[in-house]
Amino acid sequence: ALKSGDLARECKALAQVVEGTLKAGVEELAPLAREGNVVRRRLALKALAKTGDNAALPFIEGALRDSENGIRCMAAECLRT
Repeated sequence: ALKSGDLARECKALAQVVEGTLKAGVEELAPLAREGNVVRRRLALKALAKTGDNAALPFIEGALRDSENGIRCMAAECLRT
């Protein structure tokens, strides 16, 4: 569902990762956090943070320099938690 190409399905799957009902690794989540729909990117950042994997940090930190304010704010929130 994370790579379905369907925005609604991807967002639902990302929300499930954030809730802890679906498992996903950094390698699956990172591409979704880099480009595309802002809502999906924000959810992907939250999901990356939820993994607790140190490999997610460069992706979250990189989002601090994103041109979209909402992405920068989510990245900062993810790093605080």
